[in-house]
Amino acid sequence: MDSETLRAWLALHIAPGIGPATQRSLIARFGSARAAVDASATALGAEGIAHAGVDAIKQPDADEIARLEHWLEADSHHLLTPEHPNWPNRLNAIDAAPTVLFVVGDTD
Repeated sequence: MDSETLRAWLALHIAPGIGPATQRSLIARFGSARAAVDASATALGAEGIAHAGVDAIKQPDADEIARLEHWLEADSHHLLTPEHPNWPNRLNAIDAAPTVLFVVGDTD
């Protein structure tokens, strides 16, 4: 996954008040995490995202993003998303399932 796509997934993950169901809805509506983050504030608002949520998506906490990116740089640290081939498909049947998994070790 390229760095911009990674940052988009992380931005959605850390946005206060934007839970997994809303994240899934935004990704479905806009086609990808990156497209959801790149959507205009007006488009996000039209999806029912409150002003504070829009701000959190458009300007995520840079320190938290950097902390998570640093964690992911360690050996055997991975981020799985529903796009990853080793994503546990059973999670797709749960409305409130996380949209990202932080994994230490083998992802197989």
